[in-house]
Amino acid sequence: MNDPNFDRTVVFVIEHSPEGAVGVVLNRPLDLAVSDALPEWAGVAAEPAVLFSGGPVGHENALALQLAADAAEGIIPGIAMADLSDTPTDAAVRIYSGYSGWGEGQLEGELAVGAWWVFDAQPSDIFATDPDEVWPTVLRRQGGQFRLLADYPAAPWLN
Repeated sequence: MNDPNFDRTVVFVIEHSPEGAVGVVLNRPLDLAVSDALPEWAGVAAEPAVLFSGGPVGHENALALQLAADAAEGIIPGIAMADLSDTPTDAAVRIYSGYSGWGEGQLEGELAVGAWWVFDAQPSDIFATDPDEVWPTVLRRQGGQFRLLADYPAAPWLN
């Protein structure tokens, strides 16, 4: 996809229905500490304890993912949405400013033309302590050609 908002990003799709889809970019940390933006959540913010850019839509809103109380439940096993209007629990949380959104049929159209690769997510993708390693880690996990792309330079013509 030729869109700088999604260049070398890993997007976790939270919800996908006939009306559209919503997700968050997992590997775009911001220079804003959780303690500065949402101090009540600082104690449970996963490292690095900064807000992440969830995508190009709705930066006036924040949403959060947390470790699920029941590891067998959630959006994927072990991952749930956190309600930022509630009192924080002891579960680790990752907070996103904005999100990635698709209207009705938009994501399906992008998938049909090969604009996205689809892989199963793991909780470790969401709570990676080094956001720069999310992209190569997810690709290496797939094996084959994707494993080779994990270390492919962003601008190979500069080598």
